[in-house]
Amino acid sequence: MESTEALRGVLFEAYDGFADKRLKDLTRDAPFIVDDRSRRDEDAQGRLFSWFCQMLVEADAPDHVRLVLRGEVPEGAAVDAWFQAHGARRGRLGLEVDLTPANVADLPNLSSAFASIMRAPYDVKAYKYVVPRVAGSLMRLHKVLSGAWA
Repeated sequence: MESTEALRGVLFEAYDGFADKRLKDLTRDAPFIVDDRSRRDEDAQGRLFSWFCQMLVEADAPDHVRLVLRGEVPEGAAVDAWFQAHGARRGRLGLEVDLTPANVADLPNLSSAFASIMRAPYDVKAYKYVVPRVAGSLMRLHKVLSGAWA
């Protein structure tokens, strides 16, 4: 990818714009919603349900994207190990991890780590809905970024 704006253009097309739908300028540093949310994920007032795991990406450079997970991020040993191995940190918006062409191929492993939560007994009833969504959204993000960085 030759420019940050080009990468943002790919994300803009794949995710139907920035998180703030009023923004259209690809030179703006604004996040994209990548959690595949729909109206079914909102309460009667239009707010996301409290159990929802929000996923955002920010394109900082042509070869760098920051993935942010916030809200109710499903927890599991394999997920924690993946985040630790990839230098995840608590940032201003939530749990952040940097994605580059060098590590984007690891996203399916993170998706599998989330999916592994469902193979063991879990106490959080919402995981039945949240975990498959997070795993699927990560696979879609992998496809989008792999295509952009090919």
